[in-house]
Amino acid sequence: MLTFQVIGCASGMPHPKLAGSSYLVRQGGRLLLFDAGEGLSSALRRLDVDPRQIGTIFISHMHSDHFIGVPLFIQMNYLLERRQRLDIFLPAEAVGGMRRLLNLTYLFPHKLGFELELHKITRSFSLEMINLKVTPQANSHLQGHAKHLRGARLANKWECYSFVIESGGRKIVYSADLGDLDDLLPVLADTDLLVLDGMHVDLTQLPAVAVEHSVKRVLLTHLPEEFDFKKVKEHCRRQGLRQVYQAKEGLMVDI
Repeated sequence: MLTFQVIGCASGMPHPKLAGSSYLVRQGGRLLLFDAGEGLSSALRRLDVDPRQIGTIFISHMHSDHFIGVPLFIQMNYLLERRQRLDIFLPAEAVGGMRRLLNLTYLFPHKLGFELELHKITRSFSLEMINLKVTPQANSHLQGHAKHLRGARLANKWECYSFVIESGGRKIVYSADLGDLDDLLPVLADTDLLVLDGMHVDLTQLPAVAVEHSVKRVLLTHLPEEFDFKKVKEHCRRQGLRQVYQAKEGLMVDI
């Protein structure tokens, strides 16, 4: 069985009570973290999640509200005398910069006391474990930055990924931030739980897309504080999509 737990679900604007985008997937005794926004480490403590049990982290893209919690998470594991290996998967463009950031924050790999490996996510990447598969799906969220990169001679390649998590015939799609709902169309069919960025897409299109692709449940996250969830839920209900929920810290969904 897969279990999805919300650790942080705030939008890009820091929230006074919520951590930024951070989500935990449990499969058997395995814990995988998807994104690591600001406040991740404090939220794990509030929710009584032992960070030493998280063996794998996936970072969707390098906006700070999705990755800035990584250094403090590593520091917390160091202070807790972690011994288990930690694997972090992040866009290929970011691996070198993450290594430099960890060195700048004095989190030297030889100091930590546990093995830490950084891995590149590419369009052809897929990770298969026993009874679990994680596949990235490139999306268009960062492509609007192209105009700022022209002629700037920067290494940025506007890499942003959604993730498909599959185990035992069950399927979760975590959208991360999107450019458009169309980004997900190739991977949506027969999804048991769609964890959807509700801030960057046209949610009036959601019911038709979800019904057409046999999406069973939708969890809306990354929502601005003024978001009117009741209005969106009623619109979805009228269009035939009844299983729509709003993310909250600590919420757990069994798949």
